[in-house]
Amino acid sequence: MRTANGRDAAFDRQAHAEGAISELKRHGAARARCRGTRLLQLQPLAAATAINLKRLLGHQDTLGHSPTGDPAARRRTIRRLTALLAGCLNEIDRLAAADSSTGS
Repeated sequence: MRTANGRDAAFDRQAHAEGAISELKRHGAARARCRGTRLLQLQPLAAATAINLKRLLGHQDTLGHSPTGDPAARRRTIRRLTALLAGCLNEIDRLAAADSSTGS
């Protein structure tokens, strides 16, 4: 923070983090939807993965349809993010079903 580059880097990190946190909150990460440490770890992972997938799908012009873009790499990334999101959601379902005996 003592140099102009340090101040610019800190400002840039803060500006980008604020937007990402705001978007996560709009997608349901403002409050916990489940109980248990593992479920609370999976919830933001699933939300962040969904947001990344949404952003990737929304940037078709820059990633998949320009002369410099690699459509095969884009498809691989979409498949990986989709698999990660499905895995998170399946694990959340499995853990929530196992924890349904809370009595409430």
